[in-house]
Amino acid sequence: MKHGTDYSTWMVRAAVLLLLAALLWSLLLLAGEPGFRRRLARQAALAPRLAAMDQEAAALEAYRQPFAGLAATDPATVARRLFAADSTPEIRVETTVPDDTLRLHTITVDYGNVDYAALVERIRAAEAERPPLKLTGCVFEAAAGKTGVGKARLTFDLVAWR
Repeated sequence: MKHGTDYSTWMVRAAVLLLLAALLWSLLLLAGEPGFRRRLARQAALAPRLAAMDQEAAALEAYRQPFAGLAATDPATVARRLFAADSTPEIRVETTVPDDTLRLHTITVDYGNVDYAALVERIRAAEAERPPLKLTGCVFEAAAGKTGVGKARLTFDLVAWR
């Protein structure tokens, strides 16, 4: 009979140990509950901001997509090809790097004497380029005694992806 009692004692001890372990585990989980609730509340508060950032990233990707397959172009070469066909304007290119992914080229074209009708066609050709040169500023000064001819300063922006 001693054998049966000894076995029962070990079983009771094991059951008590398992009960104590379960109670300890429950206490640990209950102690961590406030922190868990705070993390859930923070995640719930961040969810709308993350969704807005996702939409912004998708919009930026849509802006970048048309430029993805284009080869890098030299803005000075493009400007000479477009604007120095039959005259010799002064062409200046300034490049800024606003972030790691793109460069902004500002191209200034100064004409001393140009036919404005031909200049309009050159502006249209510049904006039809891939990537396009966007006209961001222009100044015209008519020549004395002539119509449709004079000085012109055109400013274009060209965005290039790195």
